[in-house]
Amino acid sequence: MYLIYLDESWNTGKDFLNLRQPIHFISWILVQEDCIDSISKKLKSLEKMFLKKKIQKFEFHWSDMAQWKGLFAEFSEELRIDTFLMILSIIEKSNILFISQWIDKAKLQQKYKVPLHPHSLAFMYLVEKIDDFLIKSDSRWLLIMDNNEDRKQRVINDFSSFKDKQTFFWYWKKKITNIIDSVYYTESYNSPLIQLADVIWYLYAYMEVSKHKWTYSKTQANKRVIFEKLEKILQKKTYYSNIKPK
Repeated sequence: MYLIYLDESWNTGKDFLNLRQPIHFISWILVQEDCIDSISKKLKSLEKMFLKKKIQKFEFHWSDMAQWKGLFAEFSEELRIDTFLMILSIIEKSNILFISQWIDKAKLQQKYKVPLHPHSLAFMYLVEKIDDFLIKSDSRWLLIMDNNEDRKQRVINDFSSFKDKQTFFWYWKKKITNIIDSVYYTESYNSPLIQLADVIWYLYAYMEVSKHKWTYSKTQANKRVIFEKLEKILQKKTYYSNIKPK
């Protein structure tokens, strides 16, 4: 069985014409159940390297790490970069697969008179892709997400509909067969794997945005080593990554 951890780091909403947020992006990591304990222990060990004593609700959170917030406000730039690299090393040595869906919001609005919310569409595409993969692997899957009160019930309802009926988008429909039960939510500070998803996918989104010059300009040389390592990892471990509509 695979556990699927969903991160919503690049959830930019339904403002289709916002030039600063033209892309809606969600991403999942796929982890076989017998690998989870090992990965969690490695992240916990990394946590102990930085903390003199245990801090309740501590987590490796991309925005705090990248923007010197919270506990990471006390980190030097070198230590923050080293932290990213150590997390990437854990990912590199672990049996993890990546899957992501990008939605070009302006193209979506141009193509359809009444477009679906970008999040609903991206979520549906990823459910289909993961189910296809696990049918071929003869395996089942369970979805775990960071707690999000704004969208929790909507996601649960969509997921239930996909399982009991089928996915739907205009003429396209697909039956989802290999999922187990419902969506499970937890606080990210309670799940090392959700923290891992947050770090890897926010870095990925930042890198891709920089590459396409959508929002940011990647000029700082000290970040180059992080992105170079990330690109190598994603080349090896990405099962699916796509932008729609074309």
